Amino acid sequence: MENVSATLTVAMPAARVFVELADPTPHAAIDGIGWVSEAADRAPLTEVSRYPGWT
Repeated sequence: MENVSATLTVAMPAARVFVELADPTPHAAIDGIGWVSEAADRAPLTEVSRYPGWT
């Protein structure tokens, strides 16, 4: 198994970054390995964990 990581500094407020990452609809377009074909749930995340007990 090969691990790949990257770092990117984004010049925008953290709240705006969260809005972009919380929207599941474009994830298939940015999935680098092709596992994501479409959003299973199109509703954006509204909090850090939408499932109790998950972090």
